[in-house]
Amino acid sequence: MTSRRSRLNKEAWDRVELGLGSRVRLRILRELALNSRGLLTKYTLAKLTNMSPSELRRQLRILVEIGWVEELPYNPKKYRINPENKFVKRLAGVLCEESRV
Repeated sequence: MTSRRSRLNKEAWDRVELGLGSRVRLRILRELALNSRGLLTKYTLAKLTNMSPSELRRQLRILVEIGWVEELPYNPKKYRINPENKFVKRLAGVLCEESRV
């Protein structure tokens, strides 16, 4: 039981390190959190974060893979904070609050 819990805690911590391990990922998360509707295209995110489209794609792929951001099948695709992920929802709240300071 302990080894399973340790493995799950390590996997969760690995996702946190991966998600928070980049300033540009934090900028993406902040912009998604600050957007009142929460749905942004890659183009809009690139403009808001001042990132190149290729860099944004790389970073979004990581955030989607770890389950922090959802890619919605619109045309064009849209992105939002994953509303089912409790950790990233709390993080989004902190990022919004800090942006108001």
